[in-house]
Amino acid sequence: MVEWITVFCIFSKDGNWNGGLKSAESWGRTISAEWLIIDTTRIPCGYVTCPVKVIDESEHACELFAGHTHGVAKDDVTIAPGVGWALFEIKQ
Repeated sequence: MVEWITVFCIFSKDGNWNGGLKSAESWGRTISAEWLIIDTTRIPCGYVTCPVKVIDESEHACELFAGHTHGVAKDDVTIAPGVGWALFEIKQ
């Protein structure tokens, strides 16, 4: 993947730096670019999770999930990303 969209993919899902490549071999030819080149297998997901402790009458171990969670069909040919969040209780 190349061009401006790669600025959103400079870190892997583990927080490692994906950037640095400005030229790469593809289909037997060298591609050079002004923007970073990111291998499509290294594109991070568009969401994050984190542990949350909910305390009401008792304590509940939970996981918060937030980010690009779904797609929305705008018409017969257009899909837009949907942003949302959810809180899940983790059963022990």
